[in-house]
Amino acid sequence: MLFVLFLLCMHIHAQLRMGVTGYHNSVRVNTHSRDLPTLDGRHAYTFGMTGHENQYSFGVGFFNNYGNLFLMPEILYRKNVATYGLQNLMRGESVANEIKESRTVVQIPVAAGVDFGLIRVGVGPTFELLLDETNTINSLSDIVRKERKVNCGFQFLLGVDLSKNLLINLKYEQEFNKAGDMYYYNNMNTRIQSRVSRISAGIGIYI
Repeated sequence: MLFVLFLLCMHIHAQLRMGVTGYHNSVRVNTHSRDLPTLDGRHAYTFGMTGHENQYSFGVGFFNNYGNLFLMPEILYRKNVATYGLQNLMRGESVANEIKESRTVVQIPVAAGVDFGLIRVGVGPTFELLLDETNTINSLSDIVRKERKVNCGFQFLLGVDLSKNLLINLKYEQEFNKAGDMYYYNNMNTRIQSRVSRISAGIGIYI
């Protein structure tokens, strides 16, 4: 995977200006929990996503103008830390346990749009490649995590060009997948509806 990314960087670098970039990601999540029953209808667990930590991402960016249009792909390293609530009703637990699950990912956002000179406005897809993860929930319950290796989303971008080499970016990012897409109980999707979105503010220095 890293070798493929390296080859991708070399190919893009031949056509675009390269730089280093970093972001602070302010994360928003719509919390949602559900009661999960056993096959005979007894309530077994109350489970859901209860929060998500803010994070930083950093990596390399590529940029170029094509008349009044621009293209800006990036390759960013990030660690996602989500909080889940898990209450084992079969053991008589009266409150939910708070469990943190972390995922280390490489995110590849690609933005394209209109360059007005000082201001840039763009949109584009985001791709997230899983590198590593913790799996505490599986060890504490019969809930099974089936992690996707690649997740997708989209972004809206507002950029300010302080100079040719110094770019400020503000993004709104939304993931397509829901928390329930990864967790299963009795071979059935848990249908947890929580989605993660981010407001990301960052700076890029380009050569």
